[in-house]
Amino acid sequence: MTLHSNQLVGFGGTGASGFTASAVVFDGSNDMMNRAADFTANSDGKQGILSFWIKFNGGDGVNQCPIWSDAAPTHLCRRDDNNVYYVFFRNAAVANRIGIVSTSQWTVSDGWHHVLSSWDAAVPNVHLYINGSDDEDTGYPTIKVDDTLDYTLADHHFMADNNGGQKVNADVAEFYMAFNQYVDISVAANRLKFRTADGKPANLGADGSAATGSAPTLYCSVRDGDSAASFANNRGSGGNLSITGSLALAGTSPSD
Repeated sequence: MTLHSNQLVGFGGTGASGFTASAVVFDGSNDMMNRAADFTANSDGKQGILSFWIKFNGGDGVNQCPIWSDAAPTHLCRRDDNNVYYVFFRNAAVANRIGIVSTSQWTVSDGWHHVLSSWDAAVPNVHLYINGSDDEDTGYPTIKVDDTLDYTLADHHFMADNNGGQKVNADVAEFYMAFNQYVDISVAANRLKFRTADGKPANLGADGSAATGSAPTLYCSVRDGDSAASFANNRGSGGNLSITGSLALAGTSPSD
């Protein structure tokens, strides 16, 4: 595992919370998920939170998309062909309003890592923390514009783009996305809501509401006794996803 200068390494089994997260495998060839509709009770807004754990199994130097909205898209999270993360949100006219890029490159050699972003366009502000450390590329023109972000769409795609390209080749766990919620993750105590002090997944609760007091739009979590396919059963408020391909339980976990 290659350690970045800003990467924190945790020790221990299940983390301070005693919670054990399970992961599923996206094979980079067939596997992806989508909503095939808008999220239930979804609405446009200015705030949001994104959190997930990922361990790449291949595809260094290739675009891979954990999030891609409908065809435009108006929101996306991608690890690009330079192995850095991009998080972008746009208005209904598909103009960039929130955007941030990571400093560090993240590859197969890095093993499990935690990606955490939050934004509030009304301030405006956007943050990106990876493994508990601020990983914003200050040399990149971070985009922060006070405007309403277009969250309401005909479809939302995960682990691939809307055409089934840019598939994720990785183990993934604890995938959380909350539209119209916000925590300031520049505050260390707020980061601990998602990643424990010993570098493990925090227990977000059965419906993901432990972090903010409200269930997120999307929370994909595999618990003890669940099948891999249960990862698409949204524990959040926005309705279930559909799977293309066939998911498998991963042999490792960010809780290991």
